Amino acid sequence: MKDLTTGSVTRHLVHMSAFLAMSMAVQTLYLLADLYWVGHLGKEAIAAVGVAGNITMIVLALTQMLGVGTTTLIAQAAGRKDQARAELVFNQSFVMSIVIAFALGIVGFLLRPAYCDWLGADATTATLAKAYLLWFLPGVVTAVPPCGSGLGTARHRDHQAGCRIPGAERLAQHRACSLADFWNWTVA
Repeated sequence: MKDLTTGSVTRHLVHMSAFLAMSMAVQTLYLLADLYWVGHLGKEAIAAVGVAGNITMIVLALTQMLGVGTTTLIAQAAGRKDQARAELVFNQSFVMSIVIAFALGIVGFLLRPAYCDWLGADATTATLAKAYLLWFLPGVVTAVPPCGSGLGTARHRDHQAGCRIPGAERLAQHRACSLADFWNWTVA
């Protein structure tokens, strides 16, 4: 494992946090990209995407909480050079994020009509928001496991701390991340 207790603290922090900051910025750009393309469809369509955007921000907050917690615990284990603990935390966070994704999916689909009616300014906007969320929610739900388990930073963490996540777990999470990216960029 790489010893992060030697050398410039500022350099270590900038090197490790730059990737995290970039990934968070890209996650928030999803909504802006949607708004740009939907803007050509009219004001009701923009309002519908805005209604769905609130859910995106809630999911982003949940995945960041789980991901930051996972990253912190893995960093502590890497600092202690405790490979077994790092793997355990990584696997537990992945299982927890799958459970959260299923719960979010079930609650999201069940409450989708009521949520859109509560936040929709008019019937047209609410109807468009319901249709948008029907296709958007699966992409949001499939993004929870890779983001919530810290997979987005796992490769960077591995390089920095020398902590290696076993191949089978990594392969499963890369496939989940690829599925989420495919759904978000092609369907939703």
